[in-house]
Amino acid sequence: MAINQSLKCSYYNFVARKRDGSIVIYNTRTGALSHSTDEVEAKNIESILSDPNMNSELGKLMYDLGYLVDVQLNETKKLVSEHIAQNDRTEKLHLTILPTKMCNFDCEYCFVDIDTKFVMGNKTLSAIKEYIQNKLNDNNGFKTLEVVWFGGEPLLEKGKMIEFMYELTSLCNLRGVNLKSVIMTNGYLLNPETFIELFESGITNFQVTFDGDHSSHDLTRKLKDGSKTFAHIYTNLIKISRRYVDLNFVINVRSNFMDSNLRTQKSLTDMFVEDFGSDDRFSLSFKPILNINDSTKMKVCSVKKANDMRSEFIKHLNAGEAEKKSSSDVSMLLPRPITRWCNVAAKDAIIINPDGEVHVCDSCLSKSDRSVGKLREGGYIEYSSMIDEWRGMTMVEFSESKCYNCKLLPTCFGGCHRKRKFDGGNNCPFTNEFVMKILTSVN
Repeated sequence: MAINQSLKCSYYNFVARKRDGSIVIYNTRTGALSHSTDEVEAKNIESILSDPNMNSELGKLMYDLGYLVDVQLNETKKLVSEHIAQNDRTEKLHLTILPTKMCNFDCEYCFVDIDTKFVMGNKTLSAIKEYIQNKLNDNNGFKTLEVVWFGGEPLLEKGKMIEFMYELTSLCNLRGVNLKSVIMTNGYLLNPETFIELFESGITNFQVTFDGDHSSHDLTRKLKDGSKTFAHIYTNLIKISRRYVDLNFVINVRSNFMDSNLRTQKSLTDMFVEDFGSDDRFSLSFKPILNINDSTKMKVCSVKKANDMRSEFIKHLNAGEAEKKSSSDVSMLLPRPITRWCNVAAKDAIIINPDGEVHVCDSCLSKSDRSVGKLREGGYIEYSSMIDEWRGMTMVEFSESKCYNCKLLPTCFGGCHRKRKFDGGNNCPFTNEFVMKILTSVN
């Protein structure tokens, strides 16, 4: 059989031929992104795509990147198999812990019931530790423990978190388990002294949230007494960056965006590059605010609007120095290949509320009817029938739907489980048109 007869173009290729003669290719299954500005090479790429072969080094490279595949390969079947296998893996235990639902902020769009006064007690913390020990004692065990501290504002219960982290560190060291920990915080209480306490306890990854620059952030992310917060949080981050230059940590600054604050996102980007441009431990990303709890009166983003705004970011990033630092450059704005949309379907991933109520979706933490069970004394979970509702959602369930035949399948696997299962219909986070718009903007 001739070489060119044994290959085909990947179903998951996106190809953009630009007016300047250059060509851009992106593959959603492998994540490969290539841009050729050489006119001769661009024509050769087009020729190979029209007649797939590895008769040249260029053809071999295109095969290695996944733009060409073996003609016998069923790419979609392979994706589905990998997706299901990923959900069934047990070598990693992922716990999201809410030490409290209370918060010092009053954000209108928050989907957590922050007025709940309940905080996690020692009884529940002990049950979590027993749950981890039980999992370790299972025949399969696990090699990695990931702990995410969430809220509310988790730093309101800083002492309990730190004490628990030291206990976990000792346990994991004893059992040869790799411990990773993340905290998601509004950053107001994250002064340098608190930061180093958390770092030394084993929390080395931090996510801090803004809503654009001060002019928009201080309208939507205020203290409960109405006080502004942007300058205080931003100063905390600058102090951490400059005081702890030799420590290895990660701080992701996530900026929420909506219809009203596109301009301020650009301003925040410029500030970030100016102040953290030489510190690779800091990164900047953007995420749309979506109406999860159906209660906010704010002008939140539709999928189309969110994608249009991401495209605007590209124009800004390509126009100046920001492209050197922001993680939201062209390649990062593209929908990337994943193994699953979130941890909902993962076999060993749970969220534990302060009262021991167990969930699998962080957008339903205030909805007890969406809970999957209760963590009991002794470290076992008394599951309800709702666990089957959440975890019964697999690729097989929509194998005949538009998701299965979508070129963006590797980037979302059907998107939000809550949206599909409980709120009606598919939730397409991206479109083919959006991807092509991004590709044509590559410089």
